Amino acid sequence: MTTFTRSIALPVRAEQAFDWHERPGAFARLTPPWENVQLVEHHGGIKDGAKVVVRIQPLPGVTFHAVYRHVDYKYGEQFVDLQERGPFKTWRHEHRFHADGDQCVLEDHIEFEGPPMSNRLVLRRLDRMFRYRHAMTVADLAYESRFGFVRPQTVLVSGASGLVGQALVARLTTRGHQIKKLGRHPTTDSITWNPTEGKMPADALENVDAIIHLAGESIAQRWSSKIKERILSSRVDGAQLLVDAALELGQSINYISASGINIYANNGEMLSDEMSPHGDGFLADVCKVWEDAASPLQDAGMPVTMMRTGVVMSQKGGALKKMLPAFKSGMAGRIGSGKQHMSWIAIDDLVDQYLLALEQPTFRGTINNVAPEPVSNEAFTQTMGQVLQRPTLLPAPAQAIKWLFGEMAEETVLADLAVAPARLQTEAYPWRQAKLTDCLRHELGV
Repeated sequence: MTTFTRSIALPVRAEQAFDWHERPGAFARLTPPWENVQLVEHHGGIKDGAKVVVRIQPLPGVTFHAVYRHVDYKYGEQFVDLQERGPFKTWRHEHRFHADGDQCVLEDHIEFEGPPMSNRLVLRRLDRMFRYRHAMTVADLAYESRFGFVRPQTVLVSGASGLVGQALVARLTTRGHQIKKLGRHPTTDSITWNPTEGKMPADALENVDAIIHLAGESIAQRWSSKIKERILSSRVDGAQLLVDAALELGQSINYISASGINIYANNGEMLSDEMSPHGDGFLADVCKVWEDAASPLQDAGMPVTMMRTGVVMSQKGGALKKMLPAFKSGMAGRIGSGKQHMSWIAIDDLVDQYLLALEQPTFRGTINNVAPEPVSNEAFTQTMGQVLQRPTLLPAPAQAIKWLFGEMAEETVLADLAVAPARLQTEAYPWRQAKLTDCLRHELGV
């Protein structure tokens, strides 16, 4: 039998830390983005007899299911995962909570028996995993320590199956909020809508305290007239449908909508903040119309927040996932001149900022969701190379990028967007990852 133990001090009482682990989003919050693990079933929380089934893909083309049962539940003190079926001969994971006044210590103790000669590999993998898990736990609970607990709200989320949506739903549920998902395709846990046809169930907003509108066609594709029409309509049609439904309801609803920093001028001559004028171009126009769709709610005196988001750093999707293979293979380099600015944000900071827009009245209005320091494409490329310990000597000429991706390239990877999070700085937002190096190391687990 081999053992692994790792402990971390948490800034809340043992009961608060235990409660966080009992909430539905905890599993997703604790799963590192590099682990190909998908939750299939989860019944009964973490109390004795609760069942967890996960799908694991350790290698491309290799997939299996593992089944765990929770045992030895003692509220505020411990709960245990016991493998019933999976890759190990035996596996017992004890989550221990040691009270220390208004704080506590979380101790993860694992005993396992694996295939011969695999122990060192497993221990290295566990060390990497639990560095991530403990960082996430500390940061999530530090938020609760700083901002306290609030009344649970019911939140209607469009685009909940997307990159940001999945992370946000997990974060909202670990704060105790209830989620109603809006999706285009019927599922057991979502409400089906069709913004293009103006269709949404009449009771979708029943008992809803807030709306978070994330849904929209991906901009990461070569644009044609038809694609551009879909990009615009997917955002605006949905916004108009939600706004009309909120107005018909006749009660105040907190409306929070995604938007983008592409609304600002694409020249990089100076830092844009929330007071900067709108720029020109397709994406700037899309963002403006998207935001303007909420004007009737503002006119009615309802709280409205526009989240102007930069490039989201997540290994699970978006730009970082697309870039990783080239960087890992050593085949990456700067794009174009490399001088164009990239305003980025860690996905965990982004979801915390959505949480603040939901819970804290001072965080409403227009917010630039970007890290404090934009970086040039050249600096980003060098940082990625240093973090991954790979060469970055193969530049991609601007003309080649334009030839491959057309107008989309000019307004995204070749755009010079230097944006400042002025509102967040005014509100003294507590960054998780304000530096690009820290963000990449956390997200990539290196």
